[in-house]
Amino acid sequence: KLSTISKNETRFKECKTIMLKCTPILIIMSYIISFIILIIIHGDADLRICLIFLPLYNFQCIALLLYESHRAFLTSTKQSQYLRYGGICGILVRIPIAVGGYYLGLGLLPFALGCSFDFLVRGIYYYNCSRKFVRNNKIDSKQQLKLGVNNE
Repeated sequence: KLSTISKNETRFKECKTIMLKCTPILIIMSYIISFIILIIIHGDADLRICLIFLPLYNFQCIALLLYESHRAFLTSTKQSQYLRYGGICGILVRIPIAVGGYYLGLGLLPFALGCSFDFLVRGIYYYNCSRKFVRNNKIDSKQQLKLGVNNE
């Protein structure tokens, strides 16, 4: 849907609107489905212990929505120069959390936190890149109008 919008500022606003519309639905569905699956397959593990990890893993879905929304915006505007550093952000966040958790003996907790923080950091990074691109594009358009250059 984003690629059909011609103005980047409008495209960015639509990206944020879509994300805000999807967030409540995603949160509700994520918790309902994961709770049902947890009840079915928790096995011998104590259900109360499993319920502690459930919000941590579900937070990953919310962070992933931020990440994917702004990655889609940058992809639809063909701004791949911003996308190449997303993997580096992920490595710099996820690996230290996983290694630190391993050496501290925290079990599965670092993996739940690592994935969530990874997507959150990359989502914030892509959001800032999207804002920067829209702001720079708006400045370029104003300069072209002053010079009498037609961008369309």
